[in-house]
Amino acid sequence: MKNKLTAMVLALGAILGTFEAGAALAGSGTKADPYRIGSYGDLVAFAAKVNGGETNACAVLTADITATGTTWMPIGDDRGKAYVGTFDGQNHTISDLSNASVSPSPHYSGLFGVVGSDGTVRSVKMVNATIYGCNRVGGIAGDCQNGATIVNCRMAGSVTGASSTSDSIVGGIVGSCYQGVVEACESSATVTGDYYAGGIAGANYPGTVKNCSNIGEVVSTSLENSDHVGGIVGYNFFGSVENCFNTGTVKSQGTESPAYAGGVIGLNECGIVENCYNTGAVTSATAAPGSIVGMNRSYDDFNVHVKVSHSYGLDSVAGGVTVGAEEDTPEVVDVRTLSAAEFRVQSNFTGWDFNKVWKMGDTAPLLRKFYATIYDENWAGGKITQKELDAGDGILANAPADPKREGWYFCGWFTESEGGLKVTGETVVKGDATYYAQWGKPVATFAAGAVSSSESKTVKLTVYGGSLTGPSSVKV
Repeated sequence: MKNKLTAMVLALGAILGTFEAGAALAGSGTKADPYRIGSYGDLVAFAAKVNGGETNACAVLTADITATGTTWMPIGDDRGKAYVGTFDGQNHTISDLSNASVSPSPHYSGLFGVVGSDGTVRSVKMVNATIYGCNRVGGIAGDCQNGATIVNCRMAGSVTGASSTSDSIVGGIVGSCYQGVVEACESSATVTGDYYAGGIAGANYPGTVKNCSNIGEVVSTSLENSDHVGGIVGYNFFGSVENCFNTGTVKSQGTESPAYAGGVIGLNECGIVENCYNTGAVTSATAAPGSIVGMNRSYDDFNVHVKVSHSYGLDSVAGGVTVGAEEDTPEVVDVRTLSAAEFRVQSNFTGWDFNKVWKMGDTAPLLRKFYATIYDENWAGGKITQKELDAGDGILANAPADPKREGWYFCGWFTESEGGLKVTGETVVKGDATYYAQWGKPVATFAAGAVSSSESKTVKLTVYGGSLTGPSSVKV
């Protein structure tokens, strides 16, 4: 008995030791010295710090991590503990995150529960994630509000709103976006809800969703409640949706009319939609679906008008209908269907910016994936230059002019401030990154050979890593 008890104590000590090791986060949580997260234990420890009151803590991922177990509790788990710091994933991947065993399901669910008051989450990639919730549910955040920003994030897996509630708001990236910004995000997740569901955001009121894309299936499962389902946003209320596209299937199964489904927006109420397209199949059980918008609704009594402009649907989708239904004379400008062949022609996308936002793909326009590329001159008096470059752009081709430093010569751009790999013409943008100048001291060599006192000889001067002022050879 004594031996068994000793073994149990030792096992418990090992478990606690492992947990405590993860809890000792490197860094101090400030912007200048963020917490550094390199394991799942670190991520759990960071969530505990935020949910314990350190809501403005900053953190960076320093490695790809794999979650274990199915009891994830979100960072900033309710509106009273909204996350207001900066979380930079540095394009690392979080795999297998799941809250499938949490009961009851949280009201705000995702990697983050609530991000608010100018909080920022950027450059996070979620792979094979399983997220459940009963109110605001998103792959990255359940709720994005009050100036919060979700930027350059990716979500793959599933996001599901509990079917027992009548107001689950579910999105591949965020559940709801209230006065927040969701930008340059992608979702391939399967999104399932019973009220508002969107490939990027379940509801956007009044927030901004821009430069985002969805390729995952978006479906409502409610057979009693009205629902609004969109490839990008389910319900857009006084919000703005611009430069977005959907290729995923959108399906509304709500049997209580109205239940609107649209390839980009389900219900667009006093919102702005511009420069968007959809090629995914759209169906609705109770209302005519639209390849762009299920329902456009504005309020003439308050002089508030909805506007949808320069947006296009594939002609074989939703019976060739771009807008399923309209009320109160919404403004619709250049919203039309295109054939598959026409989708491959850039000139058919009127007014779109193909220099900074879009580029033509093989079958349709694609969003440029701009990343922060930083060139650091790497000395006390040097400059730091940041450029927004598209994926695949050359690092060397877009570098600033070779920097100058008195008494030193420029060796080139490198991936580390010391050591690392030198940038060549083959080095291209793959994500946010910093490149550093490295420096060498000029060295001069003198080649003369033996010289006797009775003769003169020409000495050639060679300078490495600098320029020579004056003649390149002298007589001695």
